[in-house]
Amino acid sequence: MTTVPAKLISSPAPHKDSMWHGIKRYRYFYIFIAPFFIPFILFWVWPLLHAFYLSLTKWSGFGDPVFIGLENYIKLLSDPAFHQPLGNTVLFTVVAVPLQVIIGLVLARMLNQNFVRFRSIFRAIFFSPFILSQIIVGTIFLFLLDSKFGIVNYALSMVGIQAIPWLTQPFWMRVSIIILSVWRWAGWSSVIFLAGMQNISPELEESARLDGASEIQIFTNIVIPLLAPLILFTTVTGTIGGLRMFAEPMALSANQKGPGNSAYTVVYAIWRNAFEFGQFGKASAMAFILFALTMVVSVVQIVVRRRGDS
Repeated sequence: MTTVPAKLISSPAPHKDSMWHGIKRYRYFYIFIAPFFIPFILFWVWPLLHAFYLSLTKWSGFGDPVFIGLENYIKLLSDPAFHQPLGNTVLFTVVAVPLQVIIGLVLARMLNQNFVRFRSIFRAIFFSPFILSQIIVGTIFLFLLDSKFGIVNYALSMVGIQAIPWLTQPFWMRVSIIILSVWRWAGWSSVIFLAGMQNISPELEESARLDGASEIQIFTNIVIPLLAPLILFTTVTGTIGGLRMFAEPMALSANQKGPGNSAYTVVYAIWRNAFEFGQFGKASAMAFILFALTMVVSVVQIVVRRRGDS
């Protein structure tokens, strides 16, 4: 009978490779992915960390930043001047995003009918506002909604409706911004929903019709549940877009914040504090408050949707 040497039996388990040894072993793989990670670190990670550091300082853009800790955050959270742009941003998002999703669903449902022709043309028409520059879109609406010379008020006067002060009263300025946002995002949502509807098996809807279901029942009980992941995607994306709204209100207000600061958003406030007032620390703190708000809202939407599915 063959005996095993005692030193082999008592020998310890081989030591796992250290992290440095693993990097050295797979160095060629890291070299291949370096063209992505080097710009990612230089142009995303480092600016993000540096901006967070600036949010803890007082800095005018010249000289050395003065570290003040959480003072910027404390002042902003108790400052009514910051509450107004924050409130405007939340209002625009809360009102516009549901309208974008609902109108997108309705448009997609209409385009998904068998009798509709030239769908590709309609897709391009609906999607075109989303790919236009935000400044261009805001400038277009600035001319359309002008109180004296705007095309919209002229059309309303033709049917006997008094001119609406779209851009000169706080309420109507907010309404104008919401209309602009819905016009820009609803077409994008409709294209996403239309792609999802075309992947739904027609047999499901036909079976429901044979059982006596109406078109509204089919839409609400079959189509919408199957589109739930896309609805979540468009809702989260639209929310992020709404919270970082900047160019459209600035263009509509002609860089004047609108009547009663009604067009003043958080990103607009960040831009003004950084590049007009030279308060880069305060502007960075605003940016991170907006970032935290965006993360919280997005996570809540995802969690609620997943719980609804379960």
